[in-house]
Amino acid sequence: MIKGSWVCFKELIFKLVKTLLIMISKEKLNETLTHFPERFNIDDLIDKLILIDKIDKGNLQSENNETITEEELEVEMQKWKI
Repeated sequence: MIKGSWVCFKELIFKLVKTLLIMISKEKLNETLTHFPERFNIDDLIDKLILIDKIDKGNLQSENNETITEEELEVEMQKWKI
């Protein structure tokens, strides 16, 4: 890949991430991109970024004690049953 096009691609990804309201550091995005092959499907990258965002949010909720007990989860899951 030509260096200039790589820069444009990274800028596009940063804009996409911002548009999707996914908060991720440039460092983490760069690290994620390094694990992808030279050519990849953009949908795979978006899925990976969404997963990383969900994991980060879950970890933050856990650190802030914003969790529920198993009993509370059981009650919530009973509400989902039709």
